[in-house]
Amino acid sequence: MNFDFSDEQIMLKNSARKLMEREVVPFLASFPEDRPIPPEKIKELLKKLIPLGYIGNIIPVEYGGAGLDYLTYGLLMEELEPSIYGLVMITGGTARSVYFLGNESQKKAFIPSILSAKKIGCSAITEPNVGSNPAFIQTRAVLDGDHYILNGTKTWITNGAFADIAFTLATTDPSKGKNGLCRFVVDKEISPFKAKAIETLEE
Repeated sequence: MNFDFSDEQIMLKNSARKLMEREVVPFLASFPEDRPIPPEKIKELLKKLIPLGYIGNIIPVEYGGAGLDYLTYGLLMEELEPSIYGLVMITGGTARSVYFLGNESQKKAFIPSILSAKKIGCSAITEPNVGSNPAFIQTRAVLDGDHYILNGTKTWITNGAFADIAFTLATTDPSKGKNGLCRFVVDKEISPFKAKAIETLEE
């Protein structure tokens, strides 16, 4: 079995390193450390990463993705500027979640806007009273006609303060525990939700 990287993988890895040095690091350095980067600038940053496959990663080309294999995607992530790892991983992960778990209509509706950095994604699981234990999720999803109404609070959500799309874990029946859980794609433009940044301690 051959474990060597291909010429294409090595070229992509080198291109990623140069992109970080030439564009990403200077871009991040242009903003004050004590202030959050505006959402429109975050989207500008994400667009710099699209050509190499950071956002589209393993999603097939026919859905607008980069069609990378997992090894190549891993090589890309090794070169990613550490301070934006969560931003990139969660944004791309939201699109992947829709791809693997959504129906065809949802894929067409949500994946393109995330992969083009028009919208930023997040995964809303953790809650103030139950942490990340899915068996005790309190956010409720109640069927109302042909749609669901979600009611609950999430916390410690990476990208949450500026996300446009939240891949949200909620329960349709608390008595069923983990078997009552479902994931919902919540588009802020269609179903507005409130979010704010959490203050953190500085060293």
